[in-house]
Formats: sequence, structure tokens, C-alpha cells
Amino acid sequence: MSARLPGAPGSALALWALLAIGWAASAAAHTRSESFSTWRLDGRRVVVVFTVSAHRATLLSALAAPGEAAAPLADRLAGHLEATLTVHQGPSPCAGAPPRPLPAAPGYLRQRLEFTCPADVRLRPTQITVGAFFDRAAGHVHLARVEDPSGAGFERALDGERPAFVIPPRGAGSGVGDVLILGFTHVLGGPDHLAFLAALLLACAGVRALVGVVTAFTIGHSLSLALVVLGRIEPHGPSVEALIGASIALAACEALSARWPIPRRLPLALAGALVAAMAAAHGLGVSALPAPVWLGLAAFVGFSGFAPAPGRAPRSGWALAMAFGLVHGAGFADALRALALDGPALLGGLLAFNVGVELGQLVVVLPLWLIGVTVARRAGPAGGRLVAPSAAGLVGLGVFWFVERALGG
Repeated sequence: MSARLPGAPGSALALWALLAIGWAASAAAHTRSESFSTWRLDGRRVVVVFTVSAHRATLLSALAAPGEAAAPLADRLAGHLEATLTVHQGPSPCAGAPPRPLPAAPGYLRQRLEFTCPADVRLRPTQITVGAFFDRAAGHVHLARVEDPSGAGFERALDGERPAFVIPPRGAGSGVGDVLILGFTHVLGGPDHLAFLAALLLACAGVRALVGVVTAFTIGHSLSLALVVLGRIEPHGPSVEALIGASIALAACEALSARWPIPRRLPLALAGALVAAMAAAHGLGVSALPAPVWLGLAAFVGFSGFAPAPGRAPRSGWALAMAFGLVHGAGFADALRALALDGPALLGGLLAFNVGVELGQLVVVLPLWLIGVTVARRAGPAGGRLVAPSAAGLVGLGVFWFVERALGG
């Protein structure tokens, strides 16, 4: 993953627009703003469990009046949900009970709400409206999973323009299309994943190399996505997010090293800097990552190395892409796992989500590649000057995301 990209100058030009969009969307965000819910139907009762990261819930700080002491974050979330989650059967609202907090994974908040409707939800159309956070975060997306007592159900992806959906009587659709769309939009809505794809483009040479690394990346993220969603592994969320940032920086370094010599001692110096940063962060109590993650990344950087001279043939590009894919797949998994699918719906949802992710990647990779090839043919050697600042910008972006997330930002 370390030779030149023939269309790199054009890809670099397109990349600057991509970076500008990513920074404008969320320079400090880990991924797109999301929340999740599971709605269980039982006769006239509708029980919902709402999940959101504590980081996103801090957007509710503005709810406190000036000079008023800020309420605990869980209380603010409960009040917000009570005001924004509604259930109706025709013109008749379903009576809601006050929210109550539930245990949650570290870094997340969960609230349980219960509604009692005038009639059995299997017999009358029931509308669910989720207005939470849409007025607090531009582009916020909510992922809802609806289940009946047998566990069968469907999924819906909601946003500020479509915050409601209707549960039809006597069952509902499978929602496979919604899960596919969820995978598609999850990639396009994540600036860190888009930045990594751009770094892969800059670090590849020719169509054959591009197909190789994209295939390896797909295998990697598909494997880890399946393992996480099926419950075989349980990754540490902050570590995954931080390593996604590191993968962007490392892939961009490969692109740089394919054109300009990299001092042989630089990887070891970077590894030493990571160890020193780990010691400082742990000493100050601000590290969000366990020591093995810091040390593992330091070993990877120090001993994998970069191209010793420009033009080096790809030696292990597919292996690096697959390793990075494992990290990104674990990041993709949260969106699908939050839908709480099980049985046949789980396998179908996993396949649909993965197909959506692949389609999202193609939408990014193919246009950038075609633009790169076109501009490279017209600009000639002069266009090569765009590659260095583009790759350097990606290195800086990846390092920024890694540091922010490693320090719990």
C-alpha cells in the first residue's frame, strides 16, 4: 500500500473538498451523531429502551436556564425524552410513564419509557415519533428497532425530516432495505471513514493495487463487524475510535513514503513518542486507552516501518489494509448492534448492512479514482505537487482524531 497512485494529483484535488466537508461537519466528532432505541410491543403496552452516548447527551446542557444549576446528565436526558418521544393511535395519544435510568455500558446512557395505548397495537395502526436530539445536533440520526413478544420485528432509520413511523396492524415489514440504507449512510456520514478511504487512494498504484487493498479492507471490516454483532468479541469503544484515527495517519504516511524518502529512524522515534505520550496521559489521569493499546500501536508503528525509498513496490499493503479494516469494522458494528437483532433477522441484517457499507465505499472510491485519473493525465508532473499536502493533511487529521479520542475527548 505504498506505491504511487497514477491519479493521485486529481484524487488529491477532490480530497481537499472532502476534507473541508469533514472538518465543517465535525472537526471534533468521532462519528456521525446517533442514538438508538428498541421498542417492544405487548398488547396495549409499548416499552422503549433509549440509548445514547454520554458525549452526545452533553448537548442537552443548553436546556438549563442561565444561572440555574445543571441537573445530572441522566435527569436532563430523562426530561428531554419525556418531551420528545410520543406514541399515538390515530388522534389518541398513548399514556406515558416517567422515564427511568437503566444500567449502560461505559460512556453510554440508557432510559426506559413505557406507554399504554387505547387499543392493542396488533389491531390498530400505531405511530411512534422520536424527536430527541434532532434540534440539538445537525444531521443527527436515530436507529429504532421494533419487536413483538416473539422477537420478530423491523428496523427504521430516522432523521430530522423523518422523525416518525407507523407500526401497521397485524405485523410489519422486514425492514431489510432500511438496514441496507443504514449501512450505506453510516459510511457516508462518517468523516473518519471517508478520510481513510481517501488515504487508501493516495497510497495505491494502479487499478490492480486499488482492487487489492479495497478487497483486503472489505474482508477485514466484514470479519470484525460479524464477530462484534454476533457477540464473539467485545471491543473497547474508545480504543476503536482512537485507532481509526491512527489508521488514517498511517495510511497517509504510506502515501508520502511512496514518493519521498522517509528517515529509517522515524518509525522508531514515533513509537517512542507514543510510549512517552502514554506515560504522560496515564500520569495525568487523562488517558481513555488502556496501556496495551498504546504499546501495541507503538510496536506496530515502530516495527512495520514505511517505504525506505520512494517508489518501493507494495510489500504488505493488503495486510495493512486488512488490519485497518478490522478496526473500522468494529467501529461500524455499534450502529447495527444497537438494533438488537436476533435469530434470522440478525443474519439478514448483518448481510444487508454489509452490502450497504460496500455500496457506500464504492460511491466514494470510484468518483475519486476517476477524477484522479482524469486530472493526472491533463496536469502531468505538475499535478504531483498536490499529493504531498493532501497526504500531509490526512496525517494531521488522523493524528488529531487519535489524540482527541485517546485523551477522552
